[in-house]
Amino acid sequence: MRKSIFMALVMVCTGFAYAQDRVLSGTVLDSATRAPIAFANIGIAGENTGTISAENGSFRLVVPERLLSHGLTVSAITHHLKVLDIGALQPDEAFKVTLKERVSDLGQVVVRSTEKLSSELFGIKEVIDFSCFTKKFNRGAQIAQLIQTENYPAKLNKIRFNIMMKYAPLVVRVRVFDRDDKTGLPGEELLHRSIIKPVRKRKPGWVELDVSKLDVWLENDFFVSVEFVRNGNFLFSCLNAEEYKDQQYVRVTSFGDWQKAESFFTFKNPTVMVIGAEVSVFKEPDNQ
Repeated sequence: MRKSIFMALVMVCTGFAYAQDRVLSGTVLDSATRAPIAFANIGIAGENTGTISAENGSFRLVVPERLLSHGLTVSAITHHLKVLDIGALQPDEAFKVTLKERVSDLGQVVVRSTEKLSSELFGIKEVIDFSCFTKKFNRGAQIAQLIQTENYPAKLNKIRFNIMMKYAPLVVRVRVFDRDDKTGLPGEELLHRSIIKPVRKRKPGWVELDVSKLDVWLENDFFVSVEFVRNGNFLFSCLNAEEYKDQQYVRVTSFGDWQKAESFFTFKNPTVMVIGAEVSVFKEPDNQ
């Protein structure tokens, strides 16, 4: 009897706590064309509360009560960021968020000769049998791999990542960040273009994206990130090897803090395991 009463109280308290949360739903649109923005990032900076908009720009996010005084950050790689006052938003009432398109200022164009550049792979070059697994994440989650070359500038040529079975068809986005000098974490976004990759094959292996035509040049060490933009359950993996220590970081949701990939040993219902990111760059050889 006492146990039943206790369980009833727990359920009531849980329901009351959830009732204090706020459900936000809306649509992200381009401010000029009013076209929906697919796969925009929506969340609260520094908190593990966030999501990504669907192909039609719509989103739904449950904000815990403790975060209602925070701002809701909405952005897209191709558009400027906007922060909304959550307190001013009507609960359970759909609203529209308009973002201004980012106009790229290319400034002075530096023409580099590519005749003497050679191609080389950096990052994780092969699948390592022994790996550890992080906690399960959902849409908006990212895993970032630090890429270090010996010579700069380096031209980004290809991005590769490995997926293992079992998994349903995926939709991912690849992103490129510089390395923050103070924290060593992924910092400023370097690729101001949303590169979406549907992964339909169900067998394990490398997925490769050719980005050489984007003419992206790197001046320092950088991160390549794989972001999941569709719902699904998956496990990130980090490599249990000393040579990869402090090179892999994960982000649980949009605008969440970057965290070092930590061990989470479990094989319960693994669906997707991203082994890591591998990048091919053209690097300028040393002057002889």
